[in-house]
Amino acid sequence: MKWLDTLLISVALSKSVVSIDPHDVLEQFKEEYRIKNSVQYDYLVPSEAEIKGDTFFHDYFPYYKTASPKMKNENNSGYMLEIPDSESIFLDYEDIDLYGKIDFKFPYGPLKLDHSIVNKTVNEHIDELNNLIEIENNSEAARILADINLFGLYNTAIDVKQAEALYLRIVNELPNVSAEIEGHAHFMLGVIYSTGVFGNFEKDPAKGLIHYRFAADLNNIQAQMTLAHKYMFAVNVVENYSEAIYYFSLIKERIEGKIGSSMLNVQKTPSTIVEEMIFSYNLNKFDVSWCDFEDGIFGPATQALDTLRYFETFDDYEKIKQMGTGSLGDDDYVADEDETLNAYSLLYFETQKHYNGDYLNARNYDMAFKFANLCVSNGLLEPDVAQSLKNVEKLNQAKEEFKDSSSGFKFEISFGEDLSPLDLFVGRCAQYLGHMYLRGEGTEVNYDLAKHYIDIGKNLAGNKPFLSDNGIINYYGLGMEADKKKALEIYEDGIKYASPRYYKALHLIDEFETQLKTENPDIIPEKIITMLSTASPYNMLAKRKLIQLYEEGRYTTEEKSISGVYNSYVKLLDHLYFDFKLPFYSFINSKPENDDNKIWTGLVSLAIASEIGYANAQQSLGVILWPTLGKFASKKYRYSDDIYSTVFTAQRFKEAISYLEISAKHYNRDSINYLGDLYYNGLYPSYTEQIQTDPLYNRPWWQYVLPLSSVEEEEKSWLLPKLISLFETIDKIISPLKLTLRSIGLLRNSSTYTNEIAIVPRDVKKAISYYYDASTLGSHLGSYNVGWAYEFGIGVAQDLNLAKRYYELSLERSNLGYLAVKFAILRLELKAYVWSLIGCDGRGIREINHDGKTWKERFTMIISMFGNPNFD
Repeated sequence: MKWLDTLLISVALSKSVVSIDPHDVLEQFKEEYRIKNSVQYDYLVPSEAEIKGDTFFHDYFPYYKTASPKMKNENNSGYMLEIPDSESIFLDYEDIDLYGKIDFKFPYGPLKLDHSIVNKTVNEHIDELNNLIEIENNSEAARILADINLFGLYNTAIDVKQAEALYLRIVNELPNVSAEIEGHAHFMLGVIYSTGVFGNFEKDPAKGLIHYRFAADLNNIQAQMTLAHKYMFAVNVVENYSEAIYYFSLIKERIEGKIGSSMLNVQKTPSTIVEEMIFSYNLNKFDVSWCDFEDGIFGPATQALDTLRYFETFDDYEKIKQMGTGSLGDDDYVADEDETLNAYSLLYFETQKHYNGDYLNARNYDMAFKFANLCVSNGLLEPDVAQSLKNVEKLNQAKEEFKDSSSGFKFEISFGEDLSPLDLFVGRCAQYLGHMYLRGEGTEVNYDLAKHYIDIGKNLAGNKPFLSDNGIINYYGLGMEADKKKALEIYEDGIKYASPRYYKALHLIDEFETQLKTENPDIIPEKIITMLSTASPYNMLAKRKLIQLYEEGRYTTEEKSISGVYNSYVKLLDHLYFDFKLPFYSFINSKPENDDNKIWTGLVSLAIASEIGYANAQQSLGVILWPTLGKFASKKYRYSDDIYSTVFTAQRFKEAISYLEISAKHYNRDSINYLGDLYYNGLYPSYTEQIQTDPLYNRPWWQYVLPLSSVEEEEKSWLLPKLISLFETIDKIISPLKLTLRSIGLLRNSSTYTNEIAIVPRDVKKAISYYYDASTLGSHLGSYNVGWAYEFGIGVAQDLNLAKRYYELSLERSNLGYLAVKFAILRLELKAYVWSLIGCDGRGIREINHDGKTWKERFTMIISMFGNPNFD
């Protein structure tokens, strides 16, 4: 009867787990994790918000909730706004100070990447998931457990081998697996084999590609993005733009299904109503380049802060208060003592804070509408504001530019003769209020009120937020008779901005389709395409329109060009592919000294985002694995006897290079410049070995001044041998001093290097090639480095004329290195003069048709030049 006992036990076990849902187990994981693990930074969402992710990856983030603004109590300090006929609102100092926060600590340095198994919290929920897998063949439980093992989520054991086994079991063994779960498992296997998961597997891109194809055929959007990215940028495959466009088009169709709710029925002609998307999406951005939080790889000199969202802060408003005519020149005026102005600045601050959200707080349209409405409804009762609206026709829209030196961003503020900061704050709130009525955010759509408040905002503030709102109302006739002529005037007024250019292009397309006077009525004129193309880098709808016209056959262009538009468009909606909050919050809450799993979670997350094609993730991994910022950027960590330790291994640096090189394929100038530096410097087990291979280090110092080609010539001019002999004599005289300086560590040791064991060999020609690529992409650092290479003949033929050209190009592109570039140009001019004295041109080559002047004649010429009274 043993078989019966076994059957009864199996039935009993089955009954014990049949009621368990794997998602319930996951929620228990997250809840226990939230309770047991305090974090410095939470992601706060409106208490009424429904949290629903777009991918399986969104299942794993442990969300937190926040209530509406708090009433003041003993434990809080902040501002209490007593608003007539409304509830009082307390604003916490901490809430204001944290808004827009970007100075997060960065996890550089000794990251432990070798995680075969790390025993952390032993949790009964692991057993529950295992039981579901073994007894019920539950593929959902297998998917969740595999992901938890790979990411090391919730401080559980990191077991990448077990994760691989579970994914393989899903695709090969488990019955009745949904296409969604099977596609996810194939995609994750593709990630494992393509990346090697930081040395835990042997990299096998071909095997990874097979799994990506299986996943893409199962309609897995991450795999489709990955394949599009690989074919477009030739990552482990041959470049194929047709294949890239094919996969991009599949993704674009998925996007169309997602944004369908944003379509509106609008009157295009008196007899035609069409469904059209007239508003851009509000996009939250967690796809950031991590080095930007540290002011970039090279400081603010290149692409630093490009990936960070810009936030107006309360500090900005303190500056605005001093800029109005009501305070300028008034010695008795103190902005902080003006309680009315303080109150309205706070109301505007809260309006834009809740509308835009930030890295720590989700958008909350309900609260944004509440604050904007309070600001405007009370602000219009202020005598000064009412007077400004009466005198609006007298306002002189003189523009003043406000620049926050700490961020480098600027925005326009317009002040008229009677316009004050109070008008500005109330006017901006009115612009937000009109915008929300127009789009139905935090309130019901009401086109009449939208236009009313948009006009008030324009008259009071005069700046450019939501620039095209009024044009959209007039063009589509929202709540009024359409006035396309008026709309076109609005677009023309803001034509230097992307949004008005896009809407004007739509207007021209409508006119073109109505008139049909060209020989090819189906082909959109080049003028319109140019307008859309120049708007598309900054405008989501312009990208979408270009793709639509291309797919309709009304816009013909090279596949390479349109694939770039596809790529930038689909990546805007990053929430469709991955939850970028996973790496973000893992890193900002990581505590390496506690040996937690957050850094590993962040690294694996970035590896996945990198495969999907996000250059910011690729660059971030390169910078983290090869520390370029913070304490661990110091050479003493990279050039030490401990280079082969478990912290900074050769494999780690090679991984960093691979990610930086993929990022460089996305035309990231910072990555390209850094790869140039990396290959110029190389990486050696010791700093002594490092400097001995430096092409400038072993040169006699006078070769920095004299042309290389002339120094190497067998037959030199009579002057060169004498100069070289003099320099060598000076070298011998100061030799004892150099030995003394070396002995006390103030001068490098020049002992001969004989045992080269390079982790990354120096490759000067490759370095200069990267600098040149960066220069062609508009980098002033790249231009400077190319000029430097030409000046000293490093990796290229020495040419002072080309060096000067690149130095000047660097100066044209940025003045951040003004003094360094100016000094380099001066050095070049002096060097060129010395070369001319010895009969060499800018390439250091002896001039064939040299004028043959004697040295006596040359010195006489120089003396007479300085003696000339007209010489300046």
